[in-house]
Amino acid sequence: MKQNALGRLLQEIIAHLGDISALAWVGQSSNFNSCIRAEIASYKVPPCPLPSLSEDEIQTSVSTLQNTVPVESASNLYALLA
Repeated sequence: MKQNALGRLLQEIIAHLGDISALAWVGQSSNFNSCIRAEIASYKVPPCPLPSLSEDEIQTSVSTLQNTVPVESASNLYALLA
């Protein structure tokens, strides 16, 4: 099912990256998981343009974010979502 595929993808993104911004939505929830949106269309373009980052800046930002959320917290969130 299309909803389940989106749900599994978002679940993996959250689990591997620890980025819970995928849970920032409003509207109808998925049958797959009530924390996940039913349709991908609800993830709209941000209201303002995002800054353009170089590859090095992206890597630095990702490294910084990886150290922000403890692995145990990310694992607990994943377990709750599962």
